[in-house]
Amino acid sequence: MLADIWSNWFLWAMLTPAIWGLVAILDVCLIGSGVYSRAIDGTVISASFSALPLLATLPMIQPTQLEFSAIASASIAGGCFFIHTLFFLKALFALNDATSADSIDTLGVVLVPALAFLLLDEKLVQQHYIAIACAIVGSGVLAYGHLKKTSKRALVFSLLSVLFASLATVAQAHALSLTTYDSALAVFSATILLCASVPIFLDARYRRRIVSLCRRFGVLFIATECLQLGAVLSSHRAVQAAPSVSLVKVAEASSPLFVLTFSVLAIQLLSRFSQNSVVGVLQLALVQQLSGLFVKLTALAFISLAVWLIYLAPG
Repeated sequence: MLADIWSNWFLWAMLTPAIWGLVAILDVCLIGSGVYSRAIDGTVISASFSALPLLATLPMIQPTQLEFSAIASASIAGGCFFIHTLFFLKALFALNDATSADSIDTLGVVLVPALAFLLLDEKLVQQHYIAIACAIVGSGVLAYGHLKKTSKRALVFSLLSVLFASLATVAQAHALSLTTYDSALAVFSATILLCASVPIFLDARYRRRIVSLCRRFGVLFIATECLQLGAVLSSHRAVQAAPSVSLVKVAEASSPLFVLTFSVLAIQLLSRFSQNSVVGVLQLALVQQLSGLFVKLTALAFISLAVWLIYLAPG
């Protein structure tokens, strides 16, 4: 039973966007609380949670599993790309933009297959290419609907976030194809943690600022970052078990569907609380997630078709 679950890449691939959907709702709460006034703050806090998988996987690693020329270098590159992804995501949040990342991130379904073809020599069956094409149409509709109303600065941050996330995914796919899950994850996590440690060690005032933020919003940080960590771990497992990293990205493109669903549920939940300024700000931010509903539903119809096709496809 557990072995079947562990080897079911499609289950892990669909769990990832579901968790990201929850993370998006909690991020709305943090943005509404004014936490992300500086991109570096959120980046360091998120990256610091990489210590958890690092501590968990280190005892299981054998030195022979790490050959720097191929395995470690791929995971180090993946970690460096991922820390940049976090930074540009938090930069979006610093602009009080809670919707651009979810809408434009689906463009990764264009970049990941292209990078996998160029860098990993990935080959797929015809049905997989049809599914990717459907996902590209859906993500294009979703992104175009959002591009018309986003600022140029938010657009640049969103596109850079997608680029670095796609590079991180392909780099880790290469590492996971060469070594064990534990080894690739440990090097990936260690790289992120090392990058996050630099500003903390260099500036005592910055350390005090991070500590102050953690004291004020500790519960929200723990909930958000543990969920985000779960999404990263789930995505790693899906990439390792799947026949193709591109198929995993198609499944993960369904994230806006979960964001939409959880936003509706969160709005209903908040309506039960007594109205005050904080609840009002959160409700307004969540309602923004539902803007352009017809365009989003049209895009998600294409993405859902793509997910269904990869589920039915052989291999």
